[in-house]
Amino acid sequence: QPLLSPLLHESDTIFTSVILILGGISVATAPAATMAVMHELRARGPLSTTLLGVVALDDALSIILFSASITITGQLLLSNADNHLIMQGALTIVGSLLMGGVGGLLFGHFFQPDKRPESNLMLSLGAILLISGISNHLGFSPLLANMTMGFFIINRVKHADDLFHQLDIMEETIFCLFFTLAAAHFDLKVFKTSAVLGVIILLGRFAGKLGGTFIGGRISKASPQIYRNLGLALLPQAGLSLGLVFLAEPILPTEIFDMLLSAILVSIIVNEMISPPLVKWAISNAGEAHVEESDED
Repeated sequence: QPLLSPLLHESDTIFTSVILILGGISVATAPAATMAVMHELRARGPLSTTLLGVVALDDALSIILFSASITITGQLLLSNADNHLIMQGALTIVGSLLMGGVGGLLFGHFFQPDKRPESNLMLSLGAILLISGISNHLGFSPLLANMTMGFFIINRVKHADDLFHQLDIMEETIFCLFFTLAAAHFDLKVFKTSAVLGVIILLGRFAGKLGGTFIGGRISKASPQIYRNLGLALLPQAGLSLGLVFLAEPILPTEIFDMLLSAILVSIIVNEMISPPLVKWAISNAGEAHVEESDED
């Protein structure tokens, strides 16, 4: 019996599609876990500064790569593969960026910081739903469009920090609903093969993060303190990965989607158990954990 599901061996198209989707998903990092450890350790220094910038770009890069891969995958599975796949992926990315930029600029005209917090909260939720709906209708990426809109709002709208603090209140509830929905799709029938695939995803992602940061650090002539520890600090994985999997559901066969979702869940569960201690070790190894001296102060 093969270690991986026979579904992956049905055709080269399905195998290629799964690989493309996993590649885009695996880039994502869960910033909340990394930031929580940094806050706990009161981390500061070259590694911490670099980590903040990389984490911010990491998820954006993941969404861009996933948008391109999902466009190519859709064409492959629909047997419409042609020489314009790269162009279609580029249009999806550019369209999502433009959509988010326009949404962010328009939001600035309607946002009034002196209004009641409830009014601005409803404006924010309405903007998110509107951008998501238009993006879906036009074939763009709702995630990338909303991320771009958030970037424009936080950088161009005065008092936007207060608005984002209001949205933070809803974060835990949304994550609870999100993971409950994901767990409801967990298929025990495919657990054996999906567990193996989940471990492969976990190991492959670890190798990519560690190897990529090491090689990139050497090429950019970063200090050993950074390139030897940065990879470990980028290992956490959670919400965004699940969100990207659900975006792939409409174009994937049901069996493939169930297997892929179960594998990602296995990878995330294991990851969330082992990655926070690794992040803590990386920051401490770089000499940037200042929790003890802060306690003394």
